[in-house]
Amino acid sequence: MVTRSWGHDVMRKTLVLLAVLSAFAVGPCLGGDVWEELMPGVQHLHRTTTSPTWDIHVVIIDLTNPRIDLRVGIKNDHSKPDAGETVRSLCQRYNAVVGINCDYFATQVEPWFDHRHIPQGYCVTDGLTMLPYGESSPIVPTRTAIQIPADNAFVVINPVSSPLSWWWNVAAGGPKILRNGKVWGDPAYSWDTEGLSGLDTRNPRTGAAISQDYHTLILATVDGRLPCSVGMTCAELGTLLKEFGGYNGMNFDGGGSTTMVVNGVTANHPSDGTDRRIANCLMILDRLRQGDNPTVHYETSFENLPYHLGQLDGIDGWVGSGEVVAEGRDGSQCVRFSSATAYRNVTASSYTGVQWVECYAKVSSTDSTSHIQVGTANGAEIAADVRFVPGGRLEAYTTDPNGAGYWIVLGSYLPNTWYRIHIRLDYNVNTYQVFVNGILKASGCSFLNSGAGAGLRSVKFQESGGRNFYVDDIYVGNVDPDFVRVSPDMLTIVEGGKRQIKAVSGAVPVTWSVIEEKDQYGSSVPAGTVAQIDSSGMLTANAPGTCKVQAQDSSGRMDKSSTIVVVPAQSVASIKALPDGTNVALSGLIVTAQLAGCIYAEESDRTSGIKIITTKAVTEGSRVYVTGSLTTINGERAVAATNLEIYDL
Repeated sequence: MVTRSWGHDVMRKTLVLLAVLSAFAVGPCLGGDVWEELMPGVQHLHRTTTSPTWDIHVVIIDLTNPRIDLRVGIKNDHSKPDAGETVRSLCQRYNAVVGINCDYFATQVEPWFDHRHIPQGYCVTDGLTMLPYGESSPIVPTRTAIQIPADNAFVVINPVSSPLSWWWNVAAGGPKILRNGKVWGDPAYSWDTEGLSGLDTRNPRTGAAISQDYHTLILATVDGRLPCSVGMTCAELGTLLKEFGGYNGMNFDGGGSTTMVVNGVTANHPSDGTDRRIANCLMILDRLRQGDNPTVHYETSFENLPYHLGQLDGIDGWVGSGEVVAEGRDGSQCVRFSSATAYRNVTASSYTGVQWVECYAKVSSTDSTSHIQVGTANGAEIAADVRFVPGGRLEAYTTDPNGAGYWIVLGSYLPNTWYRIHIRLDYNVNTYQVFVNGILKASGCSFLNSGAGAGLRSVKFQESGGRNFYVDDIYVGNVDPDFVRVSPDMLTIVEGGKRQIKAVSGAVPVTWSVIEEKDQYGSSVPAGTVAQIDSSGMLTANAPGTCKVQAQDSSGRMDKSSTIVVVPAQSVASIKALPDGTNVALSGLIVTAQLAGCIYAEESDRTSGIKIITTKAVTEGSRVYVTGSLTTINGERAVAATNLEIYDL
């Protein structure tokens, strides 16, 4: 069987596209065409013409590329009236490859309402419908809109009258200027102005179209009101969109709003002389793009040392009350709060920009209140606050247009059910979004405390009312939690030992590899010398040295761990002569007994044994690999374990 990858499709489409471009290039009115590939499947054209004078930007997007993600962004992530936001700012905050302005909006307060910079038509971002604050429908609900499902498999451009169940990202504008291959004004159809004017005069224009097979999206801007570019009529814009494969297309807000941003830079020349603050935009994102310096600030599943069953206070930087219990997801360890509060500083300094916090949480009943909070050092000033409240409601704090605080309902919850909560904090605009089980439930929520804008430093959990509030699998970083992550991120493992490495999030299956191997003297060595990893993520330490582990998910996203250190194995007999406090590593000991707070283990040849301080449950006869420090308890030498791996024989 012959199979064809997406890459072959790209080559075929690119060749067809180049042939079309060559035909355009010989036209007598063209001043010049400059093409660039922004990412696989996304081509950008800058065209200038002399008769008439036009300055045009066109982006062609191949929707069959799984890396491409379409997203409608709304100014400052909310639909409350305000001063708006530029397309460039939105694209920079979301690390977009391309962005164009979309819907019409008002800029002044009207006598009976305030709709400043609120999209006039339907606006949906990642499944969340963004209606004007306090209203149940858009300002103008029947305009043409670009409509996109969750999988980006196709795009529909049509007038709308009511929301559809499959909508995931939607931006309105109007009117429709390309209908089944016919351009605005063609007598084959009647054309609805949708209450808009100036459609047949030349102005700066923004537009979008979809091909007949729904697989190619075309975005375009044309500058106007400038000596170098006179603008287009809707018919001329429709013709332009059709030239590049458009079959159904639409006009968006134009004039001074017309903006195209490419890789964070405004590509066109807005007629105002500067980027206008708009209501919303359509962005093209690269699913593989993680941004600059992707960093995991803190991550734990409460499974490995120093975490152990018992009180949380004082373990790994946690301050407050709470317990580590064996009631986590899939029977693992987690933290339980009951009339308790604890926080942990997760960074050494304040982080701004875009930051993410994720955890899994559940409650034992619906009769008290539990909080997930993110804030400054020691939890002093809270930015994001998500809470489980009596009656089975899940809520997040925000403010109304007048700045008064209130709690927005995210949905309902059931007791004894795990919920994946992840919070996107944007310190550029001091707002946050809340996702529940991967679905956006609230956007543009205001920070709880005014001082929280100083930056991310801590996570905090609290329960009041005496029920059980469980938290597991915490992640804090500047990368979307949906990206694949290697866990644990860093590790010290004894020679001969094994450790299960996990891929957190990401699209399965995951491909594993060991990279950057160096011996204990820092010299590069052949693959497999220091460590090897199998298809399940089981890492085997072969020889002393350092390495990193890399995971790649099925969508192509990659992550690599921090440095993994393999330390030489020592014998029990040899370490007993070393002073207290010495770091030691023991490989392949056989557990002979388990007592409260410790185990006893021997060399496989039974020549020597030692006490190991650990609260981990270990079965007699299991093989263990231990790193830790030497100590003496009542005259008996022992190892206080910092890492203990267990393998049943």
